[in-house]
Amino acid sequence: MKIKYDVNEPYFFLANQFYKHKNHILVFEAVKLLREKGIFIKLVCSGKLEDYRNPDYIEQVKTYVIDNNLQNDIKMLGIIPREDQLCLMKNCLAVIQPSKFEGWSTVIEDAKTLQMPILASTFGVHKEQLEDKGLYFDEDSSQSLATLLEGYLNGSVKRPLPFDNYEQRVAKFARLFIDLYK
Repeated sequence: MKIKYDVNEPYFFLANQFYKHKNHILVFEAVKLLREKGIFIKLVCSGKLEDYRNPDYIEQVKTYVIDNNLQNDIKMLGIIPREDQLCLMKNCLAVIQPSKFEGWSTVIEDAKTLQMPILASTFGVHKEQLEDKGLYFDEDSSQSLATLLEGYLNGSVKRPLPFDNYEQRVAKFARLFIDLYK
């Protein structure tokens, strides 16, 4: 995967469609803030490079990257095969999930199954999915994410405990589901 996608350094992974509410710009702003402090991180993004609700959004995203000279820091892969996405996720430093809203985050579920650390926005569904096992930032503050990323890299942010493995989570869900009908 490293050769296929030209990913040669440790990286954070953001696996969302490029829809405005998925909040990519906030993450890019955080990368810029860190760069201004002399902290250089790599961010690899996968997902459809268009937003049918906001047709100009992807151009705004690309322009932001170019205008802020972040082309070497941020890699936007577009849609990639599912197996590649999971492989990139499994080998990243941490998964970033910055969404402002969604019904349920499959990215978080994938990352949990792969036992990957997750930096997520404080949006309620993320807290429901991650509970005390996520690292959180304000979805409206790139500074909040930049601070979290810096702490994650320098070790000052305490890493959460691992997630239950997939089989344990399925068994727990089954027990809770059965208990509903008792």
